[in-house]
This record gives sequence, structure tokens and C-alpha cells, in this order.
Amino acid sequence: MKVLVAVEDQKYGLAVIDFISKHQWSEDTEFKIIHVIEPLLIGSYMSVYPSALLQEINEQSTKYATSLMADMKKNLQKAVPHHHVFTDVFTEIPKYGIINAAKEWPADLIIMGSHGRRGFNKLLLGSVAEAVMSAANCSVTVVRIPETDQNSTAKSHQEQKKEAAAK
Repeated sequence: MKVLVAVEDQKYGLAVIDFISKHQWSEDTEFKIIHVIEPLLIGSYMSVYPSALLQEINEQSTKYATSLMADMKKNLQKAVPHHHVFTDVFTEIPKYGIINAAKEWPADLIIMGSHGRRGFNKLLLGSVAEAVMSAANCSVTVVRIPETDQNSTAKSHQEQKKEAAAK
């Protein structure tokens, strides 16, 4: 079995790994952890910034993603020590990146986290998990972190980006 694990940040990544560790997997199960960097689209609000700044943002995003993948791989290997774990980082619109990665590998299962946004926030920001669930060619498991942790997620994600930028 091939399991694609889509990770946005440390908090959701650890929640997904915790979920994986609580389940039994066949001996031949392989895990591929991916992080999709959202591109800075021309015509978006980011395009008003100088190209040198945009390049720096891209480099910091890649550095953050590479570090995140190393941490997630280490944690997942501890959780499922007898299974192969691979990682990948690439730039694409996240919902398409996850769907395409699952098709190309090909994955039998996608496991990913969800912010659990509702109402106007969901309408405004969209739902990557929902898009993946409706378009994937395989089963999708969505892991939600406890509601008490969701309030600190946005702050945590911003702090992680600031730390990566400072390095």
C-alpha cells in the first residue's frame, strides 16, 4: 500500500503522524510525505513587491519546507519504524499538487490535516481537504486537530514562518 501524507505545517503534520501511529499498516506499506509550496502568482497581491523580495520569500519557503520534511520524516520513521518513508517538496497550488502527487506515485490513500474552517472563512479561503476529497482517485482520510488547538494554529504557523525567515 502507498500512503501519501500531505503536511502543511508542524502542528498538522504531528497530528497526522499521531493518527498514523495509532493504526496498523501492512508490511509493504510505504509512506510519502509531501509539502506543497503555494506559488506566488502573477497578478496576486504579492506581485506588487520587488522581484528580489519575492525570490527571498520563495527561498525561505523552500528552506522551511525542507526542514519541515526532515522533521516529519524523522517523526514518522519513529512511529512506523519498519516502513519506507519518502519525502517531496514542490511548488503548485496545494489542492492540485496533492491530487497530482497521488496520481503520479500512485497512492492508495491520502492522509492530510484540515483546519476545519466553516462559514465565511471556508468560503473566502476555500478548503484544500474538500477539494482533494472530491477529486482524488483514491481514498482520503482527513485528520482534524482538537478544537482547543485550532485557535493557536494560525499563530503557530506564522511563528514557524518567521523562524524560518530568520535562519
